[in-house]
Amino acid sequence: KSAASKIGVCASALTSSVMFHTTISSKVPDHTSTATLADRFMAVVYFINLLSWLNAIIQLILVQTNKEELAIQMYRVSRFAGPLVSTACLLGLIFTTSLWYIMLTGLIATL
Repeated sequence: KSAASKIGVCASALTSSVMFHTTISSKVPDHTSTATLADRFMAVVYFINLLSWLNAIIQLILVQTNKEELAIQMYRVSRFAGPLVSTACLLGLIFTTSLWYIMLTGLIATL
């Protein structure tokens, strides 16, 4: 439950995300001017990682200012809220992507 180790995990997750994004981006043709699904997925991943960083840093500050009880409460809430927010973000990406696909295929079918 160490906040410092959480920050280390967040740093590793960010590094992995950046390397994965770099690998995916190298496979996309250079003339692609719009954001691909992979780019939008990685934006969601970066947002989730940002929330994880904020959570860990706030908990670290609470522990260092002798507010351990509040840090423990935040930890307990974030154990459930974190996965829920992550799932909601990814489902939102899937839902909006599906809507765009349906709208575009409907538009193409009318042409």
